[in-house]
Amino acid sequence: MEEGKKTIHLKNISLIRPNETRSERVPSIDFEAKRIDWGDESDIHKVSLNHTELGTLKGFIFKKSLDLHPEESLADTLAQWREIRKVKASLVKEKREGFNIPGTVRGIATRDNVLGLLVTDLSEGGKNYVFDLKTLFRNAHNITREDMQNIKIAVIRDMDIARENGIKLVSGATGLDAWFVVKPKAGGDCKVYITDIGKYSSETRDPHVYAGDRTNDPDELYKIGQRAIDILERDVYAEQAR
Repeated sequence: MEEGKKTIHLKNISLIRPNETRSERVPSIDFEAKRIDWGDESDIHKVSLNHTELGTLKGFIFKKSLDLHPEESLADTLAQWREIRKVKASLVKEKREGFNIPGTVRGIATRDNVLGLLVTDLSEGGKNYVFDLKTLFRNAHNITREDMQNIKIAVIRDMDIARENGIKLVSGATGLDAWFVVKPKAGGDCKVYITDIGKYSSETRDPHVYAGDRTNDPDELYKIGQRAIDILERDVYAEQAR
């Protein structure tokens, strides 16, 4: 790892696909030292890939892992993405909507260490707003009531699909960790993406019932998710009314 004032150069890396195969055509990446976002599990940076055949590729973000055991965490995350992509492929074949996902999801590793996750930049270089669904009320004035209704419909549709296919999306303290909302800054409709899949997907807590509850039951998860999106809708409207 070579650090400069503005960018950090990582070499001798490989990209791990959800199917566990590795691409050796991107031997190094450059990511901006300044974080564009962060959370309990990762720091998020803009990144460019140095492809052996295609040159410099942009339009991605690097979710740098903060986990104490990143190898286990990444393996679990990629396994979940593998199942999600299978469901998405089936939906496309059936011409059904739902399960919008980033075009690229890859693990990033060196020979000795797992570093994090590479994901398509949904902001498209700043053209779009990208909002974390679970805290959408913080950006309530950037969306309309119609947007909120469409977001709610899309999230519940994803919950239905997940329940049908044994995928656990309802996760985290609020139940809404998995989704992000994308809206063009130039105007247009919001689109909901499944993007935040990680260790919290195996530990769901419903704070509106019992603070310590954990469940893997698909029907219970669906109920938790519905309650969570109802509460979020209420909070968004409350902020818009201020």
